[in-house]
Amino acid sequence: MDDQLSAGSTIDINEICNKWFDGFNRVLDQYLPEQVVTISPNDKPWMNSKVLTFSDKQARSLIT
Repeated sequence: MDDQLSAGSTIDINEICNKWFDGFNRVLDQYLPEQVVTISPNDKPWMNSKVLTFSDKQARSLIT
């Protein structure tokens, strides 16, 4: 890195930050892909995906 800091050179901190965030976002996309989550305005705060899945299974078992 000291080689790059010769007299008269400048460091563009925005470019460095953008490159770091681009790499960081690539890693996030690879290992933690985005998920679509649907939230109903009537859902209670404690209703999460596990509770909804269990509730759906319970409802289906009662129907069959």
